[in-house]
Amino acid sequence: MRPVCVLFAPLALASALAAGCGSDPLVVPKSGIAVVGDRTITRAQFGELMAQARRSYAVRGRPFPVPGTRAYAGLKATAVRLLVERAELEQKAPGLGVTIDDSQVEARRALLIEGTFGGDDGRYRARLREEGMTDAQVRSALRAQLLTDAISQAVTADVTVGTAAVQRYYEDHIGDYSASGRTTPFATVRESIRRQLLAAKRTRVFNEWLAGVRREFTPSTAYAEGFAPSGRP
Repeated sequence: MRPVCVLFAPLALASALAAGCGSDPLVVPKSGIAVVGDRTITRAQFGELMAQARRSYAVRGRPFPVPGTRAYAGLKATAVRLLVERAELEQKAPGLGVTIDDSQVEARRALLIEGTFGGDDGRYRARLREEGMTDAQVRSALRAQLLTDAISQAVTADVTVGTAAVQRYYEDHIGDYSASGRTTPFATVRESIRRQLLAAKRTRVFNEWLAGVRREFTPSTAYAEGFAPSGRP
């Protein structure tokens, strides 16, 4: 749990005050693999994610990595990282005005069934059985994706790409727009270039924000033995 003085300290002084709080170290309960801020990531959550991975390997006829191997360690680290990031985002969402309700999850689920299974719920259920998954697990994954998308949109809402940057990109990559001695006019490709640059810039800004969130939560994150990422105790 975070020290009280860190929770209520002004942002500019938080770092200095944290050093003097003198609170006990974070303790991960036996039922957990990590504590992230005010959230505990449970062993059940981790086990469910790894079980899904195991079933996915089996469906594809691939042997699941053996514990103790580099492949298993990589899979385990990925699962832990996903769960930790989800816990971080869930705690940052309210401050960004982001909420995900059941109707949004249901709408995304309907799109999934329509786009992948032609709207046939029976085919969707059959695929779940093949994959060894449940509808609840799908809804949970969709909720997490919706949360990430909504936070990304909130964080990058003010990101723009000016005409000068678009023009510069066009000129620097003019060869990409030339063929058989003819060059596609700038006006023809301006909007496609702008969308391309805007998507790349938004991705960069969001990734930088995520890195800042990880740094923010580092003092209030602890791992059970065997679950810490490389470089963490």
